[in-house]
Amino acid sequence: MTATVVFQHNTELPGLSVRGPSMPLRVQLGASVTLPCSVDTPIPLRELEVLWTREDSGSLVHLFLGGKIRTESQSPAYSGRAEFFTEEISKGNFSLLLRNVTTEDRGMYKCVIHTEQESSETNVTIDSERLVVTGADVPVFAYAGEDVILNCSVDTHVPLGELEVEWMKTNEEILVLLFMEGRYRPESQPERFRGRAEFFSEEIPKGNFSMKLRDIKTEDRGEFISGATTVFSKASNGGGGGGDVRLRACPSRHSQRDLKDCNSQHALRPVRPVPEDQQLPACTELGASVTLPCSVDTPIPLHELEVLWMRDSGSLVHLFLGRESRPESQSPAYSGRAEFFTEEISKGNFSLLLRNVTTEDKGMYKCVVHTEQESSEANVTIDTGK
Repeated sequence: MTATVVFQHNTELPGLSVRGPSMPLRVQLGASVTLPCSVDTPIPLRELEVLWTREDSGSLVHLFLGGKIRTESQSPAYSGRAEFFTEEISKGNFSLLLRNVTTEDRGMYKCVIHTEQESSETNVTIDSERLVVTGADVPVFAYAGEDVILNCSVDTHVPLGELEVEWMKTNEEILVLLFMEGRYRPESQPERFRGRAEFFSEEIPKGNFSMKLRDIKTEDRGEFISGATTVFSKASNGGGGGGDVRLRACPSRHSQRDLKDCNSQHALRPVRPVPEDQQLPACTELGASVTLPCSVDTPIPLHELEVLWMRDSGSLVHLFLGRESRPESQSPAYSGRAEFFTEEISKGNFSLLLRNVTTEDKGMYKCVVHTEQESSEANVTIDTGK
């Protein structure tokens, strides 16, 4: 994402000329930008007043008055973000440093300089280019031979001819799929993905750059990331969210022998079946707590482990990833109510404690356990009896 800073024509009064660059400036959203405003001849500070304001809203961005910088006068939106270069003011430089630029900073800024005899001003416009890439927020699961869709959407008004979207397999640094200069580029694909990975052509004008991957193979497991670039800006999502998608693949669900071999690698066993006395739906009193059992026979090294608890509706109840629980990933309905038994995870126990059960908690829950090589799962049903 970038923001463009365009300098407008200066308004000058006789005897006082305000300077600024003739070319536009660009800044990454979230970064800092300097809004120039200066005069050729230094002005005695006792005679000087400098106001930076938003032209569109009238908000006071910053003020120099009475020989002092007046931070207390700033609009709250700019407090701590907009500042003068203090040592430069006496030299006639009244430029403003604006930190952490956001889309809300779009608009015209006015630098007005007053002395006892005269005044002059200059305008600066910040215009941002909006490009947001979103994708799946939970891993995608598939068996060998199946097809899978990895989601990616681009929210932007940029013409397709100026947009570039790519899908990469990050753990192997392979370019899987590319859209550039207004069209899909199959010639850029490696042989292993040619004819298997493709866009939904009719959806592209709507900003949908999801990828369909056909005939999943076990070697496809790993992390795929979608990124988008324009002539003016760039955005790509990672860190487990946005356009960052983890694909889990195991041999065909129809081959029990292959599935057994998959589950036996690295001493991993399938998720232990729910004990017989808990195989029926657990009747739990409303407002009480219940433990949803899920465990494996052999402990799994934490650096290889990923555990997801999900509802039949697809909601994420809880997640263990990267050696730690991820409460920030939980569906709001389970935040603060569903938790792992932390000290038990290293022993292969991934059971979940659900507090303050409500009628909305009725239904099936799935515990999915993954390592770098394989996966297994178990289901648990809650019945509140109401």
